[in-house]
Amino acid sequence: MPAATTGHVRHATAHQVESLITVSGLLVAVFVLARAFGKTERRQHMRVPTLIAGLATVAAIIGLSFVGGGLGTRVGLTVWFARVALVSYQLFRVVQEGERGAASRAPVG
Repeated sequence: MPAATTGHVRHATAHQVESLITVSGLLVAVFVLARAFGKTERRQHMRVPTLIAGLATVAAIIGLSFVGGGLGTRVGLTVWFARVALVSYQLFRVVQEGERGAASRAPVG
């Protein structure tokens, strides 16, 4: 095999391994987050939607991977990032509630 081809194969293999680790980590993170929401009384309402998003991500990645062209990964990660946006919005609301509560408890003076 020419040296250029060997380097290309190694690069492609490294990219595939890195992608597998990254996507696996993202999928595990969704289920870990769902478990954490289940343990937090104020955020239990976020547990089921997080689980649904995790399952939808897995289903999209596996189900659409047979279509080809990376469609499964793209749709799965789109679902995952939509979930990140919703969780971010929820956390933003928590911060706002905390600021309102702190302002109402501040001494008037």
